[in-house]
Order: sequence, then structure tokens, then C-alpha cells
Amino acid sequence: MKRLVFGTILLLLMVSCSTEPSLPKIPLSKSVIASLNIYDQSITFIDGDTKEKMIWEVPHPFKNGILLSNDKLLLLNKESAKGYVYQLSTGKSKEWEIGEGIETGLLSSEKILYLADQQTNKIKMFNLDGNLLKETTVEHTPFAIFEDQHHLYVSYLDHPGIAILSIDQLEMEGTIPSHDGAAGGFITENQELWLGGHGSGVHIQENIYIYDLKNKQLTATVHAPLMPIDFITKDGKVYVLSHGSNILREIDSTSHQILRSVEVGANPFSMTLYNNYLYISNYDANEVEIIDLHRFKQIETIPVGDGPLQLIAREGTANAK
Repeated sequence: MKRLVFGTILLLLMVSCSTEPSLPKIPLSKSVIASLNIYDQSITFIDGDTKEKMIWEVPHPFKNGILLSNDKLLLLNKESAKGYVYQLSTGKSKEWEIGEGIETGLLSSEKILYLADQQTNKIKMFNLDGNLLKETTVEHTPFAIFEDQHHLYVSYLDHPGIAILSIDQLEMEGTIPSHDGAAGGFITENQELWLGGHGSGVHIQENIYIYDLKNKQLTATVHAPLMPIDFITKDGKVYVLSHGSNILREIDSTSHQILRSVEVGANPFSMTLYNNYLYISNYDANEVEIIDLHRFKQIETIPVGDGPLQLIAREGTANAK
């Protein structure tokens, strides 16, 4: 009997101690730039107006994140079978069963989540409640996912090709021959896929490759050494971050001419746009750099956690408390 009572008390103590870590609340009214710092497992939230910082020390490893809504952030880790959805306004989280091997993903314009599973070579489709809707197997290791109105375009990590899938049924509809090691990119209104990457083996990528999605062929290249990996478009310009040379370039989206370039901090990996400013994560410097697009000049650097790999901008919600 004494053992039973002791065991019950011990169980109650264990349950009472297993509470979630307390993370600062990120008010919905605030516009923030989130720096995902993978070495120390922290997230630095930078107020877009005051530049004040709030820091989350996340109790598990993560490599990437996808903003599911103004108040929900999904954190991914390829080695874990779970995805973690955090509510920014409360700091609380819940787990999704998504399977191991998830490296990247895309939240579509129709609010459907597509995840690239590199362990089973699958593209998985989820709704925003974390329910698996469909999945399909592709021929090689999937990496980046892009969308237009009717299709998903999936670049391969280990093969020079881009798979074309129907966006609603995930049926394979073709392949576009591409370059090795394709990574970041975007699709223009003219159905051009601008695609960068690191290169493959001893070949370091120096060009941006532009594919015509209507004719399924390469139509142009833009020299942008080294390793152009992140892209943002605004007002007819394309901003390209080359993390092997620490260079940010401004390119005319129609003529493909390089208009301006500026050197940025050490080993930049990611950028995001807020108002007329580009925020750039300088991975080796543990800082976020702000570029004024009007002057095309650095105006400020902000220290963040160790290993800032990805930046995500969240617009504040008007009238939210």
C-alpha cells in the first residue's frame, strides 16, 4: 500500500514538472522579422519598426520554418518525424506527425502545405490542421518546391531535372531538364522559373538559370557568382543573394541586366522583405543586415543567435491586441 501511495505521488510530481517552456508572446499587432538560428536553437524576433528583439530558446533542434498564418510557425527538422507548430501570440506548440526526412516545403497560395520528404522521395500534401491529404513518389531526391496556378515544380537535389506535378492530385505530368544542384528560385508572372543553386561536386554554380515553363526549356542565364541561392522580386526588379561571394545583386526582371550590386556580410543564406528594406541573414557573422533598397546600401546590422539560416517576415495585424 505504501508503495502504491509513493508511486502515485511520484507520478503526480512528474506530471506537474513536465510543463512547456515559457516563450515570450509575440503580439499579433507587431510586424516582426524572425531569424531562425540553427546552432543554438533560438529564434530572434526583430520588431520591424523599433528593431527591439525578443528571443525564443526552442527546446528541440530545427533547420527550417514555414509561416502557416500570421500566428502559426511550423518548425522542421529532417532527423525528426515530428513537425512543431508554434502559436506566436502564446508561445505554445503542438506536434504534427509528418515523418522523417522533411527538408523543405511550400505553403501554397491556396493554403495547402507541401513538404519534400528526402528519406522516401515523396511530396506530401497536408491541410493546415496537420492532416495528410495525399502523397506521391518522385524519381529522385526532392529539394525546392515552386507553384503556379496549376502545377508544382520540384527541383531535385541529386539529379538535373525539375518534376512537374498537378497541384491538386500530385500526378506527374513531365520533367524539365535543368542544371545540377538547383536550389532557391521563384516563378515570374510570365511563367519563367528563375533557379539558382550551389552547384554539384567540384562545379560551383556561377549562373542563374531561367526556364520557360510553357516550352519547358532553358531560355537564358545570368552570371551571378558564386552560388545564387535566394531571390526576392519587387517592382520589376529581382534581388539575388549569392552566398559564395557575399554579393547582393539587383537585376531587371525583363532585360535580365544587372543594375546594381553591393557586398554584404559573411556567408549570407537568406533574405526577406519588409517595407522597402531587405533583411539578410549573415550566417557566419551571427547577424542580420538591413539593406535600404532605395539607396542600395547597408544601414544597420543586428546581432542574433548562432547560425541564422533563414529569415521570415510576419506582418502585424491591424487592431490586434
